[in-house]
Amino acid sequence: LEAQAAGCPCITTDIWALPEINNEEVGWLINVPKDKFGNGKINTNLDREFFSNTIENSLTEILTEILNNPSVVKQKGMKALERIKREHNPVDRVKRLEEIYLSAKC
Repeated sequence: LEAQAAGCPCITTDIWALPEINNEEVGWLINVPKDKFGNGKINTNLDREFFSNTIENSLTEILTEILNNPSVVKQKGMKALERIKREHNPVDRVKRLEEIYLSAKC
């Protein structure tokens, strides 16, 4: 979120909370193999090698895209900044928390 708040699009995997803060509109997601719980599938040496290769190949594709079309960084960065302002504005968050606390008073 900090990088996006500075207008910097991010490259992340699609596990744990990362897809909640990053998506293809504001950055790049690397789809990695997952186990039945949604965690990265890295239990065996073969799993880890496949997981690593997936990330490496995806990074190569993403970086090639960026090098071939550098304006995509600016486009995604602007969208990331807009999304942060819209969904993670600190002033709005404080107001919402205050509303919640005030409504909980006995």
